[in-house]
Amino acid sequence: MKPFLFLATFGLLALTGCSGDSDDADSKAQPANAAERANPRQSAANREAMIETLTDSLQPGMWALDFTITTIDAPDAPQILRRPLEGLRGSTQSYRHCLPADQAGRPDPEFFGNDSAHDCTYDTFSQSGDFTTIRMTCGASGGRRARTDLQGTLGAKSFDLGMANEVLNSPNGKIRLAGKLTGKRVGECEG
Repeated sequence: MKPFLFLATFGLLALTGCSGDSDDADSKAQPANAAERANPRQSAANREAMIETLTDSLQPGMWALDFTITTIDAPDAPQILRRPLEGLRGSTQSYRHCLPADQAGRPDPEFFGNDSAHDCTYDTFSQSGDFTTIRMTCGASGGRRARTDLQGTLGAKSFDLGMANEVLNSPNGKIRLAGKLTGKRVGECEG
């Protein structure tokens, strides 16, 4: 069974329908000229160093994860949508996920609770020491999208991440949920 986070989010998407594309204010400024751009060799070396650092952070193996919904906010949604969502507040979904060695530095979004059918991609995956910031955007049929932000500590054998999730293109106004995602390595992968 896939975790609650994305079941809840894409349940929202299914209920709220699609209103088309949303504006994305996350555009990045481009360098003014070629002299200001990073040296390709140095950029590649920096990327390899980052991957090596992240690879040391998570140990491959079987992980037990818990996701707890702490808040749900859909003030503009019709009451018929709000009632079932409010019933999810305080609930916890537990699941297990095998983290293969080749994903230890940057697990597939599925590791953090995504169902692979929802086409999630990382927008940001950065780490400073054991503090990690992750942003991913997930889609579903009909052009519906949601953004998930995760921040917190990520260590070799455990993590504790705060999560904020927002449906980006809901005709029913702002729909957000927040919670906590924790995980710990519990052994080797089975099979």
